[in-house]
Amino acid sequence: MESTDANMTENSPEQPGEEASRPTALITGASSGIGAAFARQLGREGWNLIIHGRREEKLRMLMHQLDTPDAGEIELVLGGLADRRTVDELIETGRRAGVSLLINNAGYGAGKDFLEDSEASQMGMLAVHCEAVALLCRGLIPGMIDSGNGQVINVSSIAGEQSLPKSAMYGATKSFLTKFTEAMALELRPAGIDMQALLPGFTHTDFHDKLPEWEREKRSRGIVRWQSAEHVAAFSLRQLRKKNPRILAIPGFFNKILYAVPHVLPRKLYYALARTITD
Repeated sequence: MESTDANMTENSPEQPGEEASRPTALITGASSGIGAAFARQLGREGWNLIIHGRREEKLRMLMHQLDTPDAGEIELVLGGLADRRTVDELIETGRRAGVSLLINNAGYGAGKDFLEDSEASQMGMLAVHCEAVALLCRGLIPGMIDSGNGQVINVSSIAGEQSLPKSAMYGATKSFLTKFTEAMALELRPAGIDMQALLPGFTHTDFHDKLPEWEREKRSRGIVRWQSAEHVAAFSLRQLRKKNPRILAIPGFFNKILYAVPHVLPRKLYYALARTITD
C-alpha cells in the first residue's frame, strides 16, 4: 500500500556545462524491480534521472549504484503516489528538469478478494495506477510537446486483460492503464510523442513476494515463463527506440499467448478456467 511519507528531493553534485545536454527521465516506483532496472540501464547510458519511491533506504542504495564517473544528475523524490502532494512534487521537479522520458512504473497488488481487503488498499490502487499516471501525463507531456521531444512508458500488466479472483481492482486499474495509453498514443502521434504500454508477464521482483499466493517457488512451467526485471526494461527501451514503435510492448512469446487467451476463449470457458486459478 502506498504510504504518505513526507516528500523529499535530493540533488547530486552537478557537473557544469555537461548536465544540460543530457536527456532526463523520471521513473516512479524506482526503488526495486522493473523501475530500478530502468534506472540502472538509463544511468549506464548517462541520462539525468529523477527516481521516485517510498523506501528511502532502497532509493539511496540505487543512487549509490548509479553514482559512476559517467553518470548524470540524480534526484530523489520520496513519498506515496496516493498522496497528491507527491504527485505535484514530481510534476514540479519534472518540469524544472525538462523531462523527455516519463516512466510510470509504480504499482502494487493486494492478492485479496475486493470485499476482504481494506478500503484504503483497494482504493489506493485507483489513485496509484490511474489518477497519478493521468496527472503525471497531463503535467509533463505539454512540456515534451513544446520541446518537440518526448516519450512515455506506462507499466501496465497482462493481468489487465484478465478477470481473476483476488485481482478485481488490480486487473481493472491495469486495464484502464493500457486503454488510456493506447488512446493517448493516438492523440499525441501528430505531436511526435511516443506512448508505450508495457505489459510484462511474470517478472522476478519483490512485487510477487508481497502477495500470499506467490509464496511458493516462482519457476517457469508450461506457458508461464518468468523473466528478469532487467530483461523487461531492456526490451521496453528497445521497442520504444524503434523507428515506428508499437504502442503495446509484450516481452516474450508465451506472454503474448497469455495476453491473447482471454480474447479468443469463449467467456464461459474462460470464467471456468479463471475460477480454478486461485482455488
